[in-house]
Amino acid sequence: MLDLETLSTRGHASIVVIAALKFNRESPSVSLSKMNSFYAKVCCDETLGLHVDPETVSWWRRQDPELQTEVFGTPREPLKEALLRFSTWYGNSSAIWSQGANFDIPILSEAYSRCGLQPPWRFWTARDTRTLYELAGISSKDLPTGNLHHALHDCWRQVWGVKRACSLLATSKLNKIPSSSYHSVPKRIQNTPV
Repeated sequence: MLDLETLSTRGHASIVVIAALKFNRESPSVSLSKMNSFYAKVCCDETLGLHVDPETVSWWRRQDPELQTEVFGTPREPLKEALLRFSTWYGNSSAIWSQGANFDIPILSEAYSRCGLQPPWRFWTARDTRTLYELAGISSKDLPTGNLHHALHDCWRQVWGVKRACSLLATSKLNKIPSSSYHSVPKRIQNTPV
């Protein structure tokens, strides 16, 4: 599970924190302190052309001072070093998850590209929590609260949501539909003009 803190919402946003947790959807939930985690505070590298949005910077300045200290405090490391460490940590993980399909994973992919590196995941292994939550009938508001915008805590909340959604879907009627019915299209639909 990946979560970034950035200085923009664009696809080439400047990253200030990279956080991730390894998890297994089928295993019971555990506390954040017992999970295999990755955490890096990243230096802003202007030479890479990553975007800094004044409105996002202003938003960060309005956040709780403790959160600002966590996100913008030291020590920090160059982006390329953080990405190399992330690749090693990621290892042979089977998928990469994030909250939404168009923010964290694409931004981190772009950072890899701008540093002349390949992401450690394959594009087809990207997974999106929001789609899963919708299919299971839960919302982000159903997730545990606390420490919002602390990237590791956000990862843990999202992992909790994935496990909850998978549990709900496993017991739903979706699993009781025979697979053969997915391929049988009623004749009235087959003959409908598009």
